[in-house]
Amino acid sequence: MPFLLLFFVFCFGNSNTCQAQLTKQTTQTIPIENAKFLRVTIDNAEIYFKEAKGDRLIVEANIELSVPYETLLNFVINNGRYQLQWTVEPNRKELLLTSERGRDMLVVRGEVCQERVSYTIYVPKKLRHRL
Repeated sequence: MPFLLLFFVFCFGNSNTCQAQLTKQTTQTIPIENAKFLRVTIDNAEIYFKEAKGDRLIVEANIELSVPYETLLNFVINNGRYQLQWTVEPNRKELLLTSERGRDMLVVRGEVCQERVSYTIYVPKKLRHRL
């Protein structure tokens, strides 16, 4: 009897979680120009910072989808869904990284596809970052 109870708890307890069936990583390189500071405003994603050598910012996006459709994932990646936009504000010597606002939901066969995105940003030593 306890085994049966654990079985139902496991089955129904995990039904709402996003379990990745497909994972992919993309890389983006951004010149820092004359910036001394980095400001990041990225919505709906986990952000990790790592120190790096050099004078370019490198952004790795790790994307997980709850459906196994690699063609769909490649399509949205190639259309820039996970690319960050960047601008340099010369007066403040600040590099601003932003994500696309208001992404449309991905729907596959009538069901909303869950996506989980995380960014690892490799920041040069001479650049200070703010969230």
